[in-house]
Amino acid sequence: SYNQTITASGGTSPYTFSLTSGTIPVGLSLSSNTISGTPSVDGTYNFDVTATDANGCSGVQSYSIVITSCPVFNFSTLPDAVLSSSYNQTITVTGGTSPYTFTITSGSVPTGLTFNSGVLSGTPTQLGSFSFTVKATDATQCFGSQSYTIKVCGTIGLSALNGGTVGTAYNQTITSSGGLGSYTYAKTSGTLPNGLTLSSGGVLSGTPTSANTYNFDVTASDSIGCTGTRSYSITMTCPTITIGTTLPNPGIGISYNQTITASGGTTPYQFTVTS
Repeated sequence: SYNQTITASGGTSPYTFSLTSGTIPVGLSLSSNTISGTPSVDGTYNFDVTATDANGCSGVQSYSIVITSCPVFNFSTLPDAVLSSSYNQTITVTGGTSPYTFTITSGSVPTGLTFNSGVLSGTPTQLGSFSFTVKATDATQCFGSQSYTIKVCGTIGLSALNGGTVGTAYNQTITSSGGLGSYTYAKTSGTLPNGLTLSSGGVLSGTPTSANTYNFDVTASDSIGCTGTRSYSITMTCPTITIGTTLPNPGIGISYNQTITASGGTTPYQFTVTS
């Protein structure tokens, strides 16, 4: 809110005031001898006000008013950091009148980082999620604030998976390390072996139904939302099927009946002469 009174002297009161050239700031108006309102557009405004006394004599005064906005932060988020890796981000603002002073008004930056003149830098030494509020104050003491949350993530590694056999129950659990707290798992690309499913707890289980090599990615997310991804290539093979190896020789003119048996696969079996 802005409110200023213009006064005049040297003539015979009362005086009347009028805007005789230029433009007053957007959002303000001249009423009687008072300029008031709430400015809404930045800029430098030049204008003349004429004061006329009771005898019609007048005087003119030129004015220049500069309207500035409070600082506005250029971005509302900061990139996450990696444990034990160098971090350097500069927070900038627009609007207001430079120079700016930056301060942390609440919360704390990640352990291992420092905040100086708008620059957040250092090497984070502790996993976690850190929230803090930055205040930017300009040369006229006008200020703006912005809240940030930064995650310090570890390098999350996922354990390997073995292949399996078609028709045989499969159960493998993916484990992770390098993050914080518990993990949840999801397939993020590719195709799981036919007949298998992946639980959010990282258990790949089921009974594979077709022999093939399957390629897929699994992403693990820790308790603060940091992620790690591993690409897998696992092969599901057919079981070794054993067929009875001997048959008695038949005699000419004598009825013959022999059953060939198989084991090692999943019944029922189909038999064909291949050579």
